[in-house]
Amino acid sequence: MNEASPIRQSACPGLYRLAPARDGGICRVKVALGTLDAPQARALAEAARRWGNGIIEITSRANLQLRGIAAGDGDALVRCLLDAGLGGSNSGADDVRNVMVSPTYGIDPGALLETAPLARALLALLDRRADFHALSPKFSILVDGGEASAPLHHPNDIWLSATSRDTFALGLGGTLLDSPLGTLRADDAVEPLAILIERFLATGATRMRELGTGAARLVDGLLAAPTATAARGPSGHLGTHVQSPGVSWIGARPPLGRLTPAMLDGLATLAEREGDGAIRLTPHQSVLLPGVARPAPVLAALAALGLVSAPDHPLADMLACSGSTGCRSALADTQRDAMMLAGFGINAGLHLSGCEKSCASARAAPHTLVAVAPGRYDLYRRADGAASRFGEKLASSLTVAGIARKLAKA
Repeated sequence: MNEASPIRQSACPGLYRLAPARDGGICRVKVALGTLDAPQARALAEAARRWGNGIIEITSRANLQLRGIAAGDGDALVRCLLDAGLGGSNSGADDVRNVMVSPTYGIDPGALLETAPLARALLALLDRRADFHALSPKFSILVDGGEASAPLHHPNDIWLSATSRDTFALGLGGTLLDSPLGTLRADDAVEPLAILIERFLATGATRMRELGTGAARLVDGLLAAPTATAARGPSGHLGTHVQSPGVSWIGARPPLGRLTPAMLDGLATLAEREGDGAIRLTPHQSVLLPGVARPAPVLAALAALGLVSAPDHPLADMLACSGSTGCRSALADTQRDAMMLAGFGINAGLHLSGCEKSCASARAAPHTLVAVAPGRYDLYRRADGAASRFGEKLASSLTVAGIARKLAKA
């Protein structure tokens, strides 16, 4: 376990490799299929209490981050989480456990394909193939079965999307809304995907997007002709949704995507008592509880834990990076300022970024606040063709109160 002891500078923390931050080391736990069982959730809660500062972040890839880990506690933390069944067989394998599925895999009555078998097979492939451990820790694969909860706008190096009961469309370096390069059979997908990864590694690129249109050559001879894909729109992930007759899944979001140990313990108890025993994480920094027969008491219990389940709540989709309390690059305390804006009742699809890097969101939000000084932000509105990747600048160096006034008039 000595791999975990040094806290080394890295843009990508992992289970075995802590990354330094202003509030201590960050440990990223890559959760298989974004799904925790109740004992794993309790192990994570205890780890955050014992070795961290109590902050547990849900990431945009449906993983978890424990913050505030001391340099000498890495080994003990890794042993605890591995004993709970969390993590790859070694540090190289753990780095590349980036296989995403739609949060409602297996429970969406409208889905075309069950994606869990392929996703698990890909995780096993990435674990056992030592040569694949050379992939970037950011290299990601998405397996979508046609669920309404699919992360449509989330970019991935390889994406697969069900087009029928036995076929996936495949694309490279984009999102599910892009045109696919071709199709492959669901029951024979692992081998061509392994060949695709081998070819990618031979290019020397880090991410698929670096290859541009040349990425299409990587699938020569591997795919059948592309077929038309159905138009898809975003779907809600909060509140109560039908899973099967008499059974629901319920979505809720902790404020700004941050769980506390008490929240995670409470979710574990709810999952066992009222659901199917599982807690699912989503790319929206929310959680799902499947298999719920009594929605009303579950919604009340989630609210008591401090989670939001109403889609129109100001904190339902507000994003904020760790801010100046956790990151040396941040110019403002984005976490505090976001909660202040929520207190004003602002519900405008906000993303607060402590600097220009925009770590908390891969795409422009409806409104983005970029910190320029403590408590002051430039305000942007998403717009195609704008000079800034955040969109059209509406105002400069606004205070939190000024932001609230400006957005209230919008």
